[in-house]
Amino acid sequence: MVKDHAEDLFQEVMLKVFENLDKYNPLYSFNSWIYAIVRNHCLNFIDKKRLPVQILESGDESRLGEKENNSPEVQSLNKELTQKIENILSSFTKENRQIAFLYFFEGLKNREIAQIMDVPTGTIKSRVHKIRTILKNDLENYDG
Repeated sequence: MVKDHAEDLFQEVMLKVFENLDKYNPLYSFNSWIYAIVRNHCLNFIDKKRLPVQILESGDESRLGEKENNSPEVQSLNKELTQKIENILSSFTKENRQIAFLYFFEGLKNREIAQIMDVPTGTIKSRVHKIRTILKNDLENYDG
């Protein structure tokens, strides 16, 4: 979300984690707890600086399965597909972009995303279903 400011934000988040360790509830996933802190801190930073939010950037095609030994044609198609997906995701609300990122790119479960975003698991399930439907419909006509 904030690639150019990652080092500074990382240090700030680690300080917050350390200062708030006594608030961690061991009944929940530690990773989800940290994710929530990172998410909130980054969103506050983005809002304060009025920065654009990007899910993927050029060069991140590897997240869609690009391998170094792929032909230039396959790499070009992956880059085109990445751009198409990025365009679809950019039309989503900020919350749905975050859900899509956590679910598809980070591989988190609905329950973990619900904890991070502080919403019911059922809400996440329905939004993931809606996001999948939109992606499926918009990508059906993709001829790459």
